[in-house]
Amino acid sequence: MRLLLFTERFRIVGAGAENDAVSLCEELGRRKHEVHVCADEVDEQEHVQVHQGLETAAALERRLKPDLTIDWGFYRAADVHRVGGGVHREFLKYALMSAPPWLRWYKRLEHRFKKKHRSEIRSEEEILRNPRALYLPISNFIAEQLSRAGIPDERVQVLYNSVDTERFAPDQDVTTRNELRQQWNVPVDGTVLLFVASDLRLKNAALLHRVCTRLHQEDAGMRLVVVGKRPPRFHAPWLVWQPTMHDVERAYAAADILVHPTFYDSFANVVLEAMSCGKPVLVSDRAGVAEIVRAEGGGLVLDVVSPDADEHWGREITALARDPDLRERFGAKGRRAAGNHPFADYVSQIEGVLQSCAAACVSRKLGEMP
Repeated sequence: MRLLLFTERFRIVGAGAENDAVSLCEELGRRKHEVHVCADEVDEQEHVQVHQGLETAAALERRLKPDLTIDWGFYRAADVHRVGGGVHREFLKYALMSAPPWLRWYKRLEHRFKKKHRSEIRSEEEILRNPRALYLPISNFIAEQLSRAGIPDERVQVLYNSVDTERFAPDQDVTTRNELRQQWNVPVDGTVLLFVASDLRLKNAALLHRVCTRLHQEDAGMRLVVVGKRPPRFHAPWLVWQPTMHDVERAYAAADILVHPTFYDSFANVVLEAMSCGKPVLVSDRAGVAEIVRAEGGGLVLDVVSPDADEHWGREITALARDPDLRERFGAKGRRAAGNHPFADYVSQIEGVLQSCAAACVSRKLGEMP
């Protein structure tokens, strides 16, 4: 097939969802498909032809005449939409909870009247009116949003994200683990909670701040390591900030528990990566990956908005911190669960979907010919 994919950024940046499009397109190229990508920010790739500037997309599509167009994030109308971030109108409802209660009235007005939000909602609604597009949400959590937006079930197919189980694997090298823990100033018998996030407000660093402040009084060796672009706005003796790592698998190796109390996450690749590394996970019920954790094991899914949410998170963190055997059992289940979602299978799944969709497009065009 000749494929044309639209996205905003087509670059390898550390780990996580940002790299999904690059990894997929490279593998489709290796499988002898002719893959073109149109994006504002691009890095050259071996098996993909990249074209810079989304403003050139229409002209590029006319010139290339692709068998199939793929939109990676509601940037423009296409045959197939991979829905990785959810529907913006729905996202705003969840994001509202990340603001302090006294600020939410203002945020509601901002969400309703700010030009940026209004423009994005209008653009999405126009794309969603396409009666022939196929939508590939990355979780049932996002599929439900599409349903509320009026998309019929027959045009929606859930495809969970995958994980590179070779890169993200249990690390048996004690030296690597100890070197990083020493850099983080973790006591020999200390417990490392790992929190990988860029948007600290949306991913609910505030809950961890409250919970860890209390837990540190009971366990002075506990550390919360925050891996992200910017440091938290608070300081604490138990807090360690680690700038974004290109080899984030080293952070998983040095940690004991992955915590992800997000207010909203369409999937949360970091959770599946940690599971693949054999680490127990505590994840919010507002993340798509929670569906895998519930169904296949590897950790616990916890509420983040109820009045006793802090108590629940504190209790489960304490239980895991005090019980290495429990951590090991959760970690083993998580590793097996991650093994059910390997990257190669994901590529084969999406390749099959694209081939079926391309065939349907050809049949439709032939049927429309006079």
